[in-house]
Amino acid sequence: MAAVLEAAAGLQVGETVVHFFRITDAEMQAFGQLSGDWNPVHADASFAAVKGYRAPIVYGGLLIAKISGLLGMSLPGRNGVWCSVRLEFSGPLYVGEEARLRGTAVQFSSSTGLGVIQLDIGSGERIVARGKAEVRVAAA
Repeated sequence: MAAVLEAAAGLQVGETVVHFFRITDAEMQAFGQLSGDWNPVHADASFAAVKGYRAPIVYGGLLIAKISGLLGMSLPGRNGVWCSVRLEFSGPLYVGEEARLRGTAVQFSSSTGLGVIQLDIGSGERIVARGKAEVRVAAA
């Protein structure tokens, strides 16, 4: 509830939200069905190994979906919408691996309602992806 109340007043620069998650085989199947992306690097361990990965890798689009959850539910939350998301991948996230998604508000203009949220996704000490989201926060 606190995140919803804070969103009503806009973003607070420096405000950080962290979500922990683990992508399951069932989520991978559902995303493949939804997207129509059946690239074997996401499901076939032997194929993934030939391509240089130790196991099947999580869909980048599924990680974007996790970002959508963070933006829509926590930072800025229900009073905000994202205008753009830019994400650069630096390594894979493997299916079943524990991961964290961190969003930090780095800019906000109360006069325009526009803000920028810095994003990073990691697992253990590894950074999987970094980027930013531009959001618009409406008055409550």
